[in-house]
Amino acid sequence: MSNQAEESQLIELTGLWLNETKSGKKYFSGTLGGAKLLIFVNEYKEKDSHPDYKMFIAKKQKKEEGQQQSEDKGVPF
Repeated sequence: MSNQAEESQLIELTGLWLNETKSGKKYFSGTLGGAKLLIFVNEYKEKDSHPDYKMFIAKKQKKEEGQQQSEDKGVPF
């Protein structure tokens, strides 16, 4: 965590990565616990009172065979 975050007492929840859809639209993704976070630009914004971005939560997809998660290997965390 950076010194700036420590000084302001912010609590880091997760990191986000910038991605691009097949059609070229950019979005952010990350994970929080057992959920996948997706943040998209609100393409339907008509008023200043509408949000600039919309965040969605989806179940985290299981990794394919050969890419087992650490808990599958007997690690307790």
